[in-house]
Amino acid sequence: MQHLFLRALSGMKFPALFLVANCAILSCKKVVRCSNVQHVNERVYLMQKYLGGYRPGVAWIYQNRDKSRTDSVYLTNFSTGITGENNNCLSGDVTTFDMHSNYLAGGQMMKVRLGFDESRDQITNIFEIKDASGNIVCKLNAKNDDFTSFFNGSTRYSVQQNYSLSPNLPQIVLPEYIRVGSLIFAPDFGLVQFAATGTNDTFTMIKFVYL
Repeated sequence: MQHLFLRALSGMKFPALFLVANCAILSCKKVVRCSNVQHVNERVYLMQKYLGGYRPGVAWIYQNRDKSRTDSVYLTNFSTGITGENNNCLSGDVTTFDMHSNYLAGGQMMKVRLGFDESRDQITNIFEIKDASGNIVCKLNAKNDDFTSFFNGSTRYSVQQNYSLSPNLPQIVLPEYIRVGSLIFAPDFGLVQFAATGTNDTFTMIKFVYL
């Protein structure tokens, strides 16, 4: 009976090909594991310089251009963990927290991720804001060997000089900044200006406070 089965199978081309294909898929794919994972504690230079202020106990106060509305951004629910390893056997710390605002992202509570990005091959950090529906409000990556620009995929956000926060106050100029769409980030303070979702109303930071 066994010989009859093998003879019948040898005369069938398609099942044989199917078995060979399955064997190739299931047995030939190997998962490479790192025998020695290096943990990277420090944030890369640009990420720390621009976004290191996002930590417990601080808040940002903003005001729109005609001074008819104010907004505050504050942070809650901080949690820090260790990522998996990237392709170069590196891991690092990543911090998540909630961000609250009345006008940024339409008033939705936002989820933020800041720290090591395990999806990249080099020592790379990520800063990512998502709204309550999971839509990306802002996403930035920075590499440890790049001191002049952030990036998101193939899009680069270069460090620029001399930005006037308000046409009514031309004497107030940021010596250094980056622009990500309608969002303006500055060293030490993070987000210093944004356009309210769905409007042309611009909010500018007027105070940085410790709670």
